[in-house]
Amino acid sequence: MRASFLSILLLSVGVSASAEPMQCDVGPVARNVGGAEWNVLSCSDGRSLVFVTANGNPAMPFYFMVQRGEESPKIVGEGSGSKEYSAAAYEEIKKMTAVEFDDLVKATKEVSEQE
Repeated sequence: MRASFLSILLLSVGVSASAEPMQCDVGPVARNVGGAEWNVLSCSDGRSLVFVTANGNPAMPFYFMVQRGEESPKIVGEGSGSKEYSAAAYEEIKKMTAVEFDDLVKATKEVSEQE
């Protein structure tokens, strides 16, 4: 499951200008965001998260790529599921604090270490 959406993300979202492609394969952790379940993964840059609709999420298929910024996060998303649920998730994601963001990155790393 993870490999199918990760390959799309690696090809379609360029938030890093480095020569090495960014990998977003740490995790996932399940979180309720905007009233629905999402799988959250962190990326190799340590500053980015990917939110992918979990099974049963009305926004499916949809993903958000979020890169933490100094002032506000850079958020891109794409999908064709319920706009109501993807919009609710977007509103919640854009309000994440730096501490909440860091806690999610930490949670994804803990899950990956257990595998």
